[in-house]
Amino acid sequence: MKQSDLAAALGVDKSKISRCAKRGMPTDSVENASIWLQRNRVKFSGPSKGEPLVSATIGTASGDPHDARQRAIDAEAACYRVLTESISRGIPIEIKTAAAAWRDAQKAVIESERLLLETQTKARTMIGLDEVNEVFSRHLGGLRQLMDSLPASLAAKCNPSDPDLAREVLEDGVAQIYAQINKAEGAFV
Repeated sequence: MKQSDLAAALGVDKSKISRCAKRGMPTDSVENASIWLQRNRVKFSGPSKGEPLVSATIGTASGDPHDARQRAIDAEAACYRVLTESISRGIPIEIKTAAAAWRDAQKAVIESERLLLETQTKARTMIGLDEVNEVFSRHLGGLRQLMDSLPASLAAKCNPSDPDLAREVLEDGVAQIYAQINKAEGAFV
């Protein structure tokens, strides 16, 4: 078992697990570690009330929110593994601690994803749907006006002897283009 998983299951910092492991604490399971801790009368002052058992560090030295998100996801997966192992062993206090750690890890994933989205928005690598709609409306609205005015402006040039017939034919062509656009609209969802 990884020391980080054991630390998450016991609700303590990994450094405390590391110090105890150097003193001979087994790290193969939460149960064996708990027995050793009891025999050696080692008590951890766990997190204070309201403090999360697991907190994924959101920031990184490099400031890369992708790394922070991945670390949070990895921590959540480790906590889930510890929880499932705890459930299989059936030790109530261990299950309670592991479940709390998993919930805290899930919250850390959500927070890291929020910070990643915020960073992407600030860096303009991602833009909001409202902005996308505004850009499309502005540019496609101009194209729509040009296409709508096309039949009237070209009719006389296309068929000087019968401009009304030419306008109808051009309007039908523009209507077919609109129909294709409406059909393809669902394809981009």
